[in-house]
Amino acid sequence: MENDRAALWTFAGVAIAFKLFAALLILSFDPSAQAIAIVVATSWPVFLPLLLLIPPAIWWFRLIRIRMRRQQLLEAEWKQHEPTEAANPER
Repeated sequence: MENDRAALWTFAGVAIAFKLFAALLILSFDPSAQAIAIVVATSWPVFLPLLLLIPPAIWWFRLIRIRMRRQQLLEAEWKQHEPTEAANPER
């Protein structure tokens, strides 16, 4: 199962990198409005799903950050502190 995911992400990364490289190559040879239109027309099926994945990714990263902060707060609440000299003046 893990190998399947790695293969999928590798393929997706290579495909997106190739698409970006091809778009930059086309625009570097012909920086016109028509070339931009062609690149946009042929690239939107690739980049539209990526744009749709941005809000769930932001939500997921925020959730992970909140869970990490919650764990830190729980550990701090139950952590035993060593008494200091100022707290124990009788010594």
